[in-house]
Amino acid sequence: MADLKLAERTHPLYDDNSGVWELYYDAAKGGDNFINSNNLFSHRLEDGTDFDQRLDRAYFLNYCDTLPQIYNTYIFKSSIERSPDDNLTLFRNNTDGISTPITEFVKKAGYLASVYGVIHCLVDITESSKKTPTLADFKAEGIQPYCTLVHPTQLKDWSVDSKGNYNWIIIEFEYYEDLDPKKERTTKT
Repeated sequence: MADLKLAERTHPLYDDNSGVWELYYDAAKGGDNFINSNNLFSHRLEDGTDFDQRLDRAYFLNYCDTLPQIYNTYIFKSSIERSPDDNLTLFRNNTDGISTPITEFVKKAGYLASVYGVIHCLVDITESSKKTPTLADFKAEGIQPYCTLVHPTQLKDWSVDSKGNYNWIIIEFEYYEDLDPKKERTTKT
């Protein structure tokens, strides 16, 4: 049996949609990410020089970003009322572990869901210093769950059981290896 490299593995649905997801994100982002030869096509009677000049002059009036913003503005025009719960107060005030309140986190998720057509949210909890922590240990150590948005372009492969529950997933993300200030920063995947 050949060695399977998980980093190279992709789901058929990912293969079918990754290009269009990247196009949607680039269109919403606009600017130089969208104005390039992949999205601007040469006319039938246009030579290479004319095309290059037109590409240099191109301007992208970003209506692709306006539509998701309009939906989000409408959905979140009234503040969301959540019933008080002392167990969730810390989580609601710091949903992603970097002090983003839950309403702002959900707004961002809604915007990205409108751009891509789908967005994934990974909910995790940091590890306890104890091998088998109790609820009291979590409270004493200040350990809270946190959420991370996973773009569909990052969710490379997955498996679900007959009920639709995940068996496993492969998420690709880039990060900087820069703990030592004396070494050059490198990007890892």
